[in-house]
Amino acid sequence: MLTDPSLWKSFTSGNDWPLALCDTRTVDHASDTIRADVVYWNRFTENEHMYYNPAHQWYYIKDLAEDEIVMFLQKDSDLAGGGGKMIQSHAKPC
Repeated sequence: MLTDPSLWKSFTSGNDWPLALCDTRTVDHASDTIRADVVYWNRFTENEHMYYNPAHQWYYIKDLAEDEIVMFLQKDSDLAGGGGKMIQSHAKPC
């Protein structure tokens, strides 16, 4: 088994980049996602883009304190398609 854990931490008070996590159990990777290339001038990788589906369950983490950390499993080789975690973060408007 190969897993890829990730950590999310706010480096400033007030969490200027709040995080939303989608419950992977509500995502049908076959119909809700598409693979997309990410190409840089000197390398490339692959990412996964997700289509909107009202069945998706999202969890929003607002105002993460400086002494708090969110840990989540990004990938798990034992799950079909790797079980990728869908995350989203945007700069909070001023």
